[in-house]
Amino acid sequence: MGKFSFEDKLNAVFDYLEGKKFYRDIGKRIGTDHKSIVKWVALYEIHGSAGLNLGYTNYSGQFKIAVLNYMKETGTPY
Repeated sequence: MGKFSFEDKLNAVFDYLEGKKFYRDIGKRIGTDHKSIVKWVALYEIHGSAGLNLGYTNYSGQFKIAVLNYMKETGTPY
């Protein structure tokens, strides 16, 4: 499964919502699992088109260690 552009996701969502195709058909057409289409549709219904731009945050190793040290020092649960 690869990364998809905002436009790819939005087109897939509209194809489903307009009743043109089923989840599996859309997934096959763009080269992803139908579960991704289900997730995109749900995100769109909850957050609108902005939901399709939600991404992952990458933190540096140094930042992660600092957070763990802080948690250890303050007794914050992991």
